[in-house]
Amino acid sequence: MIITGLSGEDSIGNMATGEKPKLVAIVDDDELIRDALGGLMKAAGLSALAFASAEEFLNSGEQQHTACLIADIRMPGMSGLDSNQD
Repeated sequence: MIITGLSGEDSIGNMATGEKPKLVAIVDDDELIRDALGGLMKAAGLSALAFASAEEFLNSGEQQHTACLIADIRMPGMSGLDSNQD
């Protein structure tokens, strides 16, 4: 699992200025892991989206809204490390 900030911002969003909150993107082929991490993000008050593959994340168009990427580095097809390089 890797955790990396993508946007270079210090916060997940700025509610005072009306800026759209940034997302935590979860990329893992294990549904139980996606659900657990999604629940953890929700409990922490963060917006999160979960994806079953790196390709699904890259095809979603959500990269520009993603402040933090949590990705499994051992997945079939494209790994989490590969998805962060695109």
